[in-house]
Amino acid sequence: MDDLTNRVAAAMFEAPDPDDPEETVCPWPPNHPGDLAWWISRAQVAINTIKGEP
Repeated sequence: MDDLTNRVAAAMFEAPDPDDPEETVCPWPPNHPGDLAWWISRAQVAINTIKGEP
């Protein structure tokens, strides 16, 4: 796993919900392997979008 992708996924996962300031933030990484894969894939999409790649 790419370090940048992992850092972006962690930042997205740990970001507080602006609509729920009382929310408890869980530390990275998520416990369920399916959740980890989902967050990594979303982070890669975000990175690709910023780079202007499909």
